[in-house]
Amino acid sequence: MTSSPHVVARVEGAVGRIGLAKAALDLEIIGAVTSALVGWRSDPAVSLVLIDHVGERGFVAGGDAVGLATSGNGDGVWGRAYFAEQQAMVAVMAAYPKPIVTVADGATLGGGLGLALAAAVTVATERTMVAFMETSVGFIPDVGGAWALPRLKGGTGLWLTLSGTRLKGGEVVARGLADVLVESGRLEELKAALVARPADYRALLDGFAQAVAAPTDQAQIDRLFVQPSLGALIAALEADGGALAAKSLEAIRKSSPLAVAAAFELLKRGAGVASAQMALELEYRLNGRLISAHDFAGWSKAALLDKTAPPAWSPGSIEDVGEADVAALFEPLEGWSEALAAAG
Repeated sequence: MTSSPHVVARVEGAVGRIGLAKAALDLEIIGAVTSALVGWRSDPAVSLVLIDHVGERGFVAGGDAVGLATSGNGDGVWGRAYFAEQQAMVAVMAAYPKPIVTVADGATLGGGLGLALAAAVTVATERTMVAFMETSVGFIPDVGGAWALPRLKGGTGLWLTLSGTRLKGGEVVARGLADVLVESGRLEELKAALVARPADYRALLDGFAQAVAAPTDQAQIDRLFVQPSLGALIAALEADGGALAAKSLEAIRKSSPLAVAAAFELLKRGAGVASAQMALELEYRLNGRLISAHDFAGWSKAALLDKTAPPAWSPGSIEDVGEADVAALFEPLEGWSEALAAAG
């Protein structure tokens, strides 16, 4: 067994277990998770990996926002290194030769979503809460969002990305962000069964799964969010007049215009890439640049450090964001190949 203050990695039977005990996915956790995964990748004694949390805090509720806000003196160097290592961890998971089961019990945001989206099977409980709130702080969804979100049904991915809508419990499964819903009170029983019979993990998960109701608003989401351009999407929301459209439009107008435009383009490009690793690199390029851009820098200093109202976004509206501004974010950015190589 290997451990750090916030990560316990051990082997039980033929199962490699990673237990997380901190809500923020910082570099210590990223390094420990990557190291454990690489170590077990070719170990014949390990046939299944199980990722969950230890203690009462619940699953990972985000990345190291304070670290991103306070490190690197605003030049983005530390932030790019952080994103490179985080994305490389998810790349290792996405290409893993053995099944990974992630139990996302509790708030699962930011980096926690990376540990969930890249798993072969993700377990949600009635306590699971998922949301993509990155554009509200000047970022775009990363840790595999550019791969997973465009592959959700219809306009679901863009709706979640731009509206910041929170999904809870069975909704997480119904929308395609988790595979099975299991009652939280049965998790220990499920984990024990997986350790005892890892080869039967899919049948075991099916046996523990609860029924989930299908969404009733899918046609409405598709009508509003399956659009050829961001301008057309906003026009559709403005013309609709319904509650879902109004709430989504309000969230979009409150978010960073540059991040909204970048996220729309990211999902468009993510739908066409051939692998999760290619999508992860696109995310790295964007957030590696947005970390030192006006919007996140201003938001993080005000909201996290000074505890004051954040400054106005720049550009101030989506209509003021130029195509060249967005295209520049997608240019190749150094550090990605090195992070992949270091992760093994």
